[in-house]
Amino acid sequence: MALLDDAIAGLTVEVAREKTVTDSAIVYIKGVPGLIQTAVDAALAAGATPAQLKAITDLQAGMKDETDSLVAALQPPAGGGGGQP
Repeated sequence: MALLDDAIAGLTVEVAREKTVTDSAIVYIKGVPGLIQTAVDAALAAGATPAQLKAITDLQAGMKDETDSLVAALQPPAGGGGGQP
């Protein structure tokens, strides 16, 4: 029984570690579009035109879509049940 208890304890630690890593990745990934927006705002304030910044704002929009998809995929299912492996 001790072997099973040790295995369960080890698995519990690993799941907690994975959750911490996942949560950190979500925070980082969600922050990237905000950093881009800050840079765009600064460029506009410095005299850049929306046309000059179109490539970066298009990239920002694409990144936001991809980020939203990734974050949704990393979230646990509603109800706390196990998800797809």
